[in-house]
Amino acid sequence: MEVNRERLPWYTRLFYLIVMPFGLLFIVMPFSLLALLSIPYFSVFPDHHAHPHDYKGTPEQRQRLRNWRAGFRSLGLTGSIRRAMKLARRNRKPK
Repeated sequence: MEVNRERLPWYTRLFYLIVMPFGLLFIVMPFSLLALLSIPYFSVFPDHHAHPHDYKGTPEQRQRLRNWRAGFRSLGLTGSIRRAMKLARRNRKPK
């Protein structure tokens, strides 16, 4: 296989100096921010995303999931946050 040893055109340096930082700033940073915000969101509201029993569960499992979600709906925002903090404390392993 032959390697191309020609110099890169001058505008490729502009690409790396100007376009790449803007790409990082306007594309990568917002998606990383969304990813960081989704972690606490799903710990506070575990009932807002799909579970395996939604797709492959028996009717009894789906009914239990509906009941579980109804219980979460009645908690409200502060109850959900309190519950997530309580579970986080409970799941910590003692030193």
